[in-house]
Amino acid sequence: MKSFFVCFSFMAMMVLHGATFSVDPEKASIVVPEKSNAAIDFAAKELQYHLGLVTGVKIPITRSENGTGYKFHVGIAFPEDKDTLKLEEARWRLVPGGAYFYGGDRISTRWKNAYRDALGSCSGTIASVYDFLYEVLKIRHIEPGEAGIVFRKQKPLVFPEKHGRWYSPLEMRNIREGISWWEYIKKTTNLPPEFVASDENIAKWKAEVNLWLKRMRMGIRVYPNHGHGFTDYWKRFGKTHPEYFAMNHTGKREPGSKPTTIQLCLSNPALIECVFQDRLAVYKRSNGEEKIINLCPNDSASLCQCPECTKLGSPSDRFTWFANRIMEKYLKVEPEGRCVYYAYLNYVEAPEKTHVHPRAIIGFCSIFLNLPKMEKYYRDWRNMGLKQIFLRPNSFHVNLGLPMGYEKEIFKEFQLAYKYGVMGTDIDSLHNFWSANGIAPYILARSFTAPEKSFEDWENEYCEAYGNAKEQVRNYYRYLRNNIWEARILNGIYASNMFDDLRSNLVPNIRKLVFEKDYIEAGKFLEQAKKANLSASERKRLDTLILENQHALLTVRAIQASNLEKMKANKELLAFRIQHKDDLHIFWPVLFYVEQKHDLTGMKAAAHFNQYSYARQTPENWYFEPDEKNVGEKEKWFAIPFEKIRWQWTSVPVTLHWEDFSSNVPKLLADKLKNYDGIGWYAQQLSIDPMLKSKKIYLHFEAVDEDCKLYINGQFAGAHPYVKPDDWKTPFAIRIDPFIDWKKPSVTAVVKVFDGSGGGGIWKPVWITAE
Repeated sequence: MKSFFVCFSFMAMMVLHGATFSVDPEKASIVVPEKSNAAIDFAAKELQYHLGLVTGVKIPITRSENGTGYKFHVGIAFPEDKDTLKLEEARWRLVPGGAYFYGGDRISTRWKNAYRDALGSCSGTIASVYDFLYEVLKIRHIEPGEAGIVFRKQKPLVFPEKHGRWYSPLEMRNIREGISWWEYIKKTTNLPPEFVASDENIAKWKAEVNLWLKRMRMGIRVYPNHGHGFTDYWKRFGKTHPEYFAMNHTGKREPGSKPTTIQLCLSNPALIECVFQDRLAVYKRSNGEEKIINLCPNDSASLCQCPECTKLGSPSDRFTWFANRIMEKYLKVEPEGRCVYYAYLNYVEAPEKTHVHPRAIIGFCSIFLNLPKMEKYYRDWRNMGLKQIFLRPNSFHVNLGLPMGYEKEIFKEFQLAYKYGVMGTDIDSLHNFWSANGIAPYILARSFTAPEKSFEDWENEYCEAYGNAKEQVRNYYRYLRNNIWEARILNGIYASNMFDDLRSNLVPNIRKLVFEKDYIEAGKFLEQAKKANLSASERKRLDTLILENQHALLTVRAIQASNLEKMKANKELLAFRIQHKDDLHIFWPVLFYVEQKHDLTGMKAAAHFNQYSYARQTPENWYFEPDEKNVGEKEKWFAIPFEKIRWQWTSVPVTLHWEDFSSNVPKLLADKLKNYDGIGWYAQQLSIDPMLKSKKIYLHFEAVDEDCKLYINGQFAGAHPYVKPDDWKTPFAIRIDPFIDWKKPSVTAVVKVFDGSGGGGIWKPVWITAE
């Protein structure tokens, strides 16, 4: 009875909007042309899949017009439509004689795989199917995966006589999928075993996210081939043409710690000719298709100090002058050519005297979440000739895995760029915490398809996925946005400093930003929502949101817990995550990575020190001194005052073997340790919580290569000998409380390490633990 009522109501609504006709899906077919391609075949399968969800019928795909049932034509233009299609333009038409879905296509052949090539194609045909599903069947994809598809059953299909057209003003719409972090995460993050992702799981996540992005009509008509454009120049020209490179404050032309970040001597005519020839070669290799040349500077604020460069003026004046000289040469070869370079770091401010070339795209790669300040930058750049913006922000890196209400600010950030001529976006990067913050990427992606619509339009659309509970869900998100983001962050002291590494600005202040009360009060709206009359899918969606609010509450409890209560709160949070890891739509490896990198919740301690009541990681950098002549014990290095150590020894990471220090330490020391076997000493000053005074306290080493002795306040506390083959990578703990002077605020820990072969040193984190 209920399904009949839904169908009748839907039919009645369609009648109100004009002439309608009925389609029996049991007799229908999807027709593709005899000479099809990857995009058309993909579009047909997507139409088949979604019509199957709505009707319960898998409509066959055929290359034949035979038969009497209704025909859905995919990749076949409506016969009376004679207008030329633009690339990526989507058109569709519904008439009683058949449906037509077609568009301007550029087919990818890069992957030699039909599915991946379809995802990579710039296809109006694919977009025409999605536009029809959205506009007529009201299907929404609020997040990746089957559970994220919002639809209502309908059989038979009732269509209006209608046609549609879609074409985005953005030449490129891209949000990075974020799952690619996995290769880095699995090397750097010590995940609890329950959350280690299998290759199959990673592949599934990646496929679902990339399919979601396609369904949200991400696409590329024109790709501004950006990225730091001269990272290989020192390797190529450092010896033969050092004059190509920036002169530093000492008068030398040489890189700092990373040759890939060295800046160029932008005033050098020979360099300009070299860069032009390089970019011309790329243009020719692409047969003239890659018309936008990459002039994006390397990732450094250390600009050339030579007299000719300083004459050019401000940092932005220099890059603009340099780009203009190359464009003068390039336009003689390609009149339709463009270039892209960045407004970033100390060159985010507009040039003061050099006008921007009208065919230049300025890439704002990290945007302040201080929009009045950002608008001043845009306005100043426009006054100096800016026509088009390329938006490459790190805005999603504000994500801590907590719903905090930043979705409107990210929308406004895009709208501001749109106001000043954005031609494309490359957003870094989805974190895939969909249960917590899925509203933000949904609204941003939807705004790319129709930039003229308001935030409230997209907010309402997202909340409609919760059916009759939409008002309460909207109030839930608005409560968090009003009380956390707008009241404490946007209107606090943090927004003015939010540039590039956004999390690093929030984390030190996190205890002032989120409180248990926030999620208790917001959760009351969800409790009200439980009373609404919901379908099974809507009920499940609401239950997941309620579960996420509980997860947020436990997360904040762990953040706010005192040192002595933290382990208890961490264990409760970890137990909740293990219990609900498959119920919450969260890519757990990235969440654990974010938390461990910033020591946000102490999850690592809960996962790996379950037998202790207290665990706190010591600083990732200790002070180090090699002992090549083995005189340290004789000279009592273990008793040197820490202030003297701080000045005389070198700060090094205890997360790397000493042979792998590389760019993490001064070059002279790194070179000395590259193949060093012998003795090295580490030291650090550690604060011990006075509340631990009655407990057994340990210094816990995750790994030391090979053996070591530990001294606390100049006294020998214990040793870890290298006896078994795996002792160089085996965790161990040494008790330290008998050597603590509780009258002093800290203790000095000194570790003598001997390495006979291999990497050497303390190469995994060190912890203070207590029973």
